[in-house]
Amino acid sequence: MKKILFATVISTMLFLPKLQAQEIKYGFRAGLNVSDWAGDAAATIEDVVSLTEVFDTRSNTGFHVGSYLEIPVGNRLVIEPALLYSRKGIRVEGRLPENLPGIFDLLNVNATVTNRAHYIDMPLMARFYVGEGVNLFGGPQVSYLVSNRLNVEAGALGFNVLNEVLDIDEGFRKFDVGLTAGLGYQFANGLHINASYDFGLTSLDDQNRFDVHNRVAKVSVGFTF
Repeated sequence: MKKILFATVISTMLFLPKLQAQEIKYGFRAGLNVSDWAGDAAATIEDVVSLTEVFDTRSNTGFHVGSYLEIPVGNRLVIEPALLYSRKGIRVEGRLPENLPGIFDLLNVNATVTNRAHYIDMPLMARFYVGEGVNLFGGPQVSYLVSNRLNVEAGALGFNVLNEVLDIDEGFRKFDVGLTAGLGYQFANGLHINASYDFGLTSLDDQNRFDVHNRVAKVSVGFTF
């Protein structure tokens, strides 16, 4: 990871002399995250919960918000470093089967376990304009895990009987390295929309005991000044 950061800094420094005559802009964006886990451990979790016919893994809904710079390089290419606050994770939910006898069926017991991982994302993207306002972008991203929480909820008879939040920072890697890519459209007034996908490359387990990676689909709206 240190080598990636060093290479990123060096590349940016090499570009600086060519950018002095260009107009550097800044902007803000915010949007929706739909996150999940991928990898051997994630597949195992999905297999286990599907075999029970009780619980099911689902994508977790979160958000991202932050700012960015637009550094033009020529007429069509823009280098875009950004700093974003982003919530990721996974969700497991379900209920006891309806065919259970007696009181269990009447209680309608259900449970939801939601992982909410809060990251600071630092992508460095190259955005290429293929037409009037239409652009493709992609590049590396380094993320820092600020906090990692597990929200456990259970209910019966339509009432919440358990709602507990647990901190699970220990065992999770603080830095996550990945790639991000997507499609955007820039309006003449500065408004823009983006659709992108984050592909985590680093295992979330800091001891490498299991192989699982972040996957996040994003839709955002922003404004460039």
